[in-house]
Amino acid sequence: GLGAMGLHMARNIVKGGHSVTGFDLSATACQAFEKSGARIAANAADAAADAEIVITMLPCALHIRAALTGDRGVLETLNKQAVFINMSTVLPQETDELAGLLAGHGIAMVDAPVGRSAMEAERGALLILASGTTAAKDTVREVLLCMGNEIIDCGEVGGGSRVKVVNNFMGISLNALTAEALTLARHAGVDPARVL
Repeated sequence: GLGAMGLHMARNIVKGGHSVTGFDLSATACQAFEKSGARIAANAADAAADAEIVITMLPCALHIRAALTGDRGVLETLNKQAVFINMSTVLPQETDELAGLLAGHGIAMVDAPVGRSAMEAERGALLILASGTTAAKDTVREVLLCMGNEIIDCGEVGGGSRVKVVNNFMGISLNALTAEALTLARHAGVDPARVL
C-alpha cells in the first residue's frame, strides 16, 4: 500500500539503499512512488516475486488477506526464505489468522504495527512495535530502521498488534480525560492553556 503512510515508508526504504518494488490499487499512488526511483509492479504477485521481504501497510485485514491470497496475490510468488511484515494496525486475532495462513505456506511473519503520524513516517521516525521470531526480526531490522527510529520488541508474532491496541486504548482514554480536565478548568475559571 502506497497511501498516506505507506508511500513515505517505502520511499525511506529506497533512500536506505534498498531495491524496492511497490504496488497499490491506485495508479496515482504508484506514479508518486515511481518518481522515487522505485519499480512499480502490475500486481501483488509481481511485487513479491524474488523479494526477500514483503511489507503490507493497508487499511484493514481484509485488504491484507486479499493482497496475499487474491488473484495475482503475494502467495503466488513469495518464496519460503522471504519474510512477510504486516505494518498495518489490525486486531490481534486477525494478526494470528494471518500468521497461521503464512505459516501454512512455510513463510515467517513479523507483526510490526507503527505508532506516530504521517509526518514522522515521512521523516523515517516511526515507532515500530515488532513481534515475531528472533530470526525473522533480525532479518528485517535494517529495513525497519529505514522507516522508524525506535523499535520496541514485542515478543512472539501477534505481540505487536496487542501492544498497539493497548497503546491506542491508552491514548484515546488520555485524550478523553484531558478534554474533561480542561472543561473542568474552564468551568472553574482557570485558563485551560495555563492548565496545559
